[in-house]
Amino acid sequence: MEKSLSISLEFFLIRPLIVVFFILITIFPLSCCEVDVNFMTCGRRYERGNIKNLSFPFWGDDRPEFCGHEGFRLRCENREYPVINISGIQYGVLHVSQENYTMTLVRSDLWDTPSNTNGLNTTLNHTLFVGYPATVENLTLIYGCRESDPLGGSFHLLNNFSCSKEPDGNDRISYFVRESLLWTLNDADVQSGCCGVVQVPVFRTVLDEMDRSAKRGVQEVTDVLREGFDVQYVDFQLCIACEKARGRCVNDITT
Repeated sequence: MEKSLSISLEFFLIRPLIVVFFILITIFPLSCCEVDVNFMTCGRRYERGNIKNLSFPFWGDDRPEFCGHEGFRLRCENREYPVINISGIQYGVLHVSQENYTMTLVRSDLWDTPSNTNGLNTTLNHTLFVGYPATVENLTLIYGCRESDPLGGSFHLLNNFSCSKEPDGNDRISYFVRESLLWTLNDADVQSGCCGVVQVPVFRTVLDEMDRSAKRGVQEVTDVLREGFDVQYVDFQLCIACEKARGRCVNDITT
């Protein structure tokens, strides 16, 4: 009798555990499969043209948004390189170094000619981008200036890269100036005597090479701009550790 009571008591005590175990084994495979799908999906790297093997924070095309960060969407618009939109400006992505957290970008609106600018300075989202490395400096493009030298006699410091006719037949000249010479320009004179000013980062070495050359026309400026510039993006430390541990970093796009 005591033995039978003991067995009944033991069954009564372990019964809840059996129920819990049954619930776990019926639910766990479902959640495991859901994790598996995300794991496998985000295991696909972004690859377009010369850009290969990109993981978090990059996404786009057949790599879903939850596999990256919303500010790093890449889109394939041609076979040469993907494009990214930063602060309303579209850039071609020429190279990415995930080891150094750098991207080489080129402004799409200036790819064919320096005269096709949309009038916007190159600006970065500083929550996603740290800034420019020391290899980069700003090139200022000054468009459509009157020949009467509205820049206070400083034309001798600038370089003419284009010329266009006004309706009255007068010439309007465009110039470029390096960052080190910006202090020589009077902002008020530039605003009143020229049509617009745009700043674009470029590689310092490429600009040095053009400075040493006797040719400084439209094609030379275009070539400098096509080389692009490097920008450093933020490093997502937790995701780096996750990827190194053969995990997958995903983004909760609902929050």
